[in-house]
Amino acid sequence: MSKDTVEITTDIILLDVVGYSLMNNEEQLRAVEVIHSDLTKEINFIAEITNLRNNEVVLDFVPTGDGLYILVNPQVCGYGIPLAISIRNYLLWFASHQSERLYHGVRVAVHMGKALSFTGVNNCRNYAGDGMNDCARLLSVNDEAATRFCGDTNYVIASEAACFWFHKLFANDKAKQFLGTMQFKMSSQHQIIDKHQKVHNARLVDAFRLAFIPPPNFLRPRKRGSISEA
Repeated sequence: MSKDTVEITTDIILLDVVGYSLMNNEEQLRAVEVIHSDLTKEINFIAEITNLRNNEVVLDFVPTGDGLYILVNPQVCGYGIPLAISIRNYLLWFASHQSERLYHGVRVAVHMGKALSFTGVNNCRNYAGDGMNDCARLLSVNDEAATRFCGDTNYVIASEAACFWFHKLFANDKAKQFLGTMQFKMSSQHQIIDKHQKVHNARLVDAFRLAFIPPPNFLRPRKRGSISEA
């Protein structure tokens, strides 16, 4: 590996825009511009209300054309599932409030795995690795199964590795009670077999469609009452 390569093990989120390839060029550009711009605003909001810096929640974004990868900061590994649900909910809410709907839906996958950073030909940081590849395979879950569990195909699916770290991060009774108020639920296990015959075990996850789940702050927890006093 190059001396500039950094190996990261964390939650990897893949956002996929439904029907992107059916849009004309201008529609594709507009959808991508809006999603990237508004995701940045949402991450800023998440960081602000939890007294974290942006890069303490999300390390980086990697555009894919019809969506993007989001690399969660390893210090909040386990937050990938709630962040994916929050992003899905926000983008669906945003689309529903546009006079001309920019996209018809979004699908989100979450996997805890490895990503290797490198400097690309355009001198920008990029990422590769089986963590990202395995995350993408999760989007092959059966649409009928997703619809039965989520009500439509705007689903969030998480690997067993992502689910394991989610349960570790949200393990105490207070966290479980909060998730209950968000109507959080997790399906039984699904097996997804990719074109290389590799088996990916995953679970669909869902919550109230207006739910927003902030990350824990282990670095600079805001003091009780500080928001109202500010």
